[in-house]
Amino acid sequence: ARQHPEFELFDKHIKQLPFNSYERIGFYKYLAAGMAGGGWVSDFDTFPLLRSRWGGKGNPEFLPNDGNLTIYELTSEGAMPVPSLVSGTADEWFRLAKNQLANAREHNAESTWNDMKAMQDMYAKSKGNSFKVEDAVVPGDSLLQKMEVDTADCETLKNKLALHISHFSLDKTGRWKTAAEGAKHRANLSRKWTRNYLNACGEFYKIS
Repeated sequence: ARQHPEFELFDKHIKQLPFNSYERIGFYKYLAAGMAGGGWVSDFDTFPLLRSRWGGKGNPEFLPNDGNLTIYELTSEGAMPVPSLVSGTADEWFRLAKNQLANAREHNAESTWNDMKAMQDMYAKSKGNSFKVEDAVVPGDSLLQKMEVDTADCETLKNKLALHISHFSLDKTGRWKTAAEGAKHRANLSRKWTRNYLNACGEFYKIS
């Protein structure tokens, strides 16, 4: 992000926002993705699933929707975008970074604001025209209620790209008193579920 010619101005505006440092820092990743040449960005708690069909014919530079910025997770309530997995060209990432900063500055009277809230606000105001959305990432709470994976799950997940084990999804499972407590178990939980998934669905998808 620091390599962008307008980084100092961007940084100045971000630091003027009244939100906490965790919320502010999320806005930088969009600028950084553009400077990296665009492509894919995922949250650290988003795990890839076996994909039976994918476009691009093996081209690693292939981006869906002609490179237009695309978000792949939707909330179960209200179908609002969650930026756990995002793709787009460098120009699209720069466009989003600029628009998100403008949105955050519009909401500087809020007690909290972050890149996801900005994205959802932009999406709602544009009536879904600010970027592309697809329902291709599964929120973790829908699968972590049970750790076992069976062929019915394989069928459900066969056209999905990833699983997002967020703080929110851990909280919704009801296994722990708080999301923070659940997050302490995220790494082991993720490894166990992924292992069960590969064992159950590898043969189902005929992947060696």
